[in-house]
Amino acid sequence: MAIFQCDIEKVLNGEYWTNVYHVEADTLAIASNMAGEIAVAERTFHLQAVQFTKARIRTATEGDEIFVTRPLNFAGTVPVTSPIIPLFNTIRVDIQATEGRPSRKFYRGCLAEDKIDGMVVLDQVRDFVAQNLDSLITGNQGGAVPVNWVDVDGQPLVALSVFQPVQMRQLRRGSRKRTTPVI
Repeated sequence: MAIFQCDIEKVLNGEYWTNVYHVEADTLAIASNMAGEIAVAERTFHLQAVQFTKARIRTATEGDEIFVTRPLNFAGTVPVTSPIIPLFNTIRVDIQATEGRPSRKFYRGCLAEDKIDGMVVLDQVRDFVAQNLDSLITGNQGGAVPVNWVDVDGQPLVALSVFQPVQMRQLRRGSRKRTTPVI
């Protein structure tokens, strides 16, 4: 099996960003289906104001130009019931592989003022994020294709932890707002 990189692109108020995943699959088509399942799992804990635009699935080999771009075109599912906090405020998730250092994901577009208390993510929000991402690790996401989520080295992921404090994470270096799609 080969390792494929899946970039899931999102936009909120004209600001684009991606989250990167690695999956192990036999073909690019299967990896593309896995990227769709990842986007659906991510959608469950993102705010409705966040638009999922597309996914790019490519081989892990740099510069080989083997990739496919898959349109997603759906929004997050969490209702926006209070002001959205700035995108540099994120939910941090550490995902443990079978060996070595854990992988780390920062999710933006998930937090509004009613999802935090001070600078702490509420327990029910953390539990919901953990439950949906854990379904990707265990392959119990209920989709048509089980996701074989691995770290960048191809090691299976076995457990995850959602951090309690809100994490500050810049969108990119420099002061320019990205108003064009990343993918």
